[in-house]
Amino acid sequence: MEGFIDIHSHIIPDLDDGSANMDQTINMLKIAYREGIRSIIVTPHNQRGKYRITNSQIKYHMNELQEYINSTTLPITLYTGSEIYYSFDTIQLLKENQHLTLADSRYVLIEFPPSSEYQYIKNGLNELYAAGYLPILAHGERYRNITCELERFYELLCMGVYIQVNAMTITGDNGRLQQIIANELLKKDYIQFIATDCNSDGIRAPRLSECVDTIRRKYGEAYVNKLLIENPSKVLNKEYDIKVYKKIKWIG
Repeated sequence: MEGFIDIHSHIIPDLDDGSANMDQTINMLKIAYREGIRSIIVTPHNQRGKYRITNSQIKYHMNELQEYINSTTLPITLYTGSEIYYSFDTIQLLKENQHLTLADSRYVLIEFPPSSEYQYIKNGLNELYAAGYLPILAHGERYRNITCELERFYELLCMGVYIQVNAMTITGDNGRLQQIIANELLKKDYIQFIATDCNSDGIRAPRLSECVDTIRRKYGEAYVNKLLIENPSKVLNKEYDIKVYKKIKWIG
């Protein structure tokens, strides 16, 4: 598979807090293409009481957008997904196919309130894993009760959780503190995915090149490929052997 794969995006127009309209979406796609992105998993928010988007809505709008792409010179392929805001019934909704996994795989992009207690996040992720899903913690650098002790990321990895970090965090656009945290996570090899988490054609456009240059300069080309091609390819291909730390039984 050629090009970068973006597993976290808000590119479908007028579904959540992402793209506002088709014109903005088209601009986002053009930017993504210039940045080397060739595959995008669309992940609109799915949050109780705020964004309740049905799977059929996501699929309909994604197919409509893919038809537009196919009529242009932008060779980008879209895949279905959602960014699920964890709640007490998340697993039940997944089992009932009311939440979309990433590209129809067992991988689930999951987020929590940034101020959540670590035990709450840990319990939720462990329950997802126990139910047969492979949780990818969205923008892991945002959770202050995890980032306060970076070895908590290691504990999550040992449980079978994957960590996604936003490209803008690597480049410092989300603040110096988050950049420092992300750099430490890169050094420790605690990150499995880099994604844009794009929601506009402006400040949060689907840009990767500066992030890629930073990682390539500090850690080499192989690390770039792992985070933006190899691991995401396994999501698209429904392969479940992404290398993380040896999974240990979590006791509580």
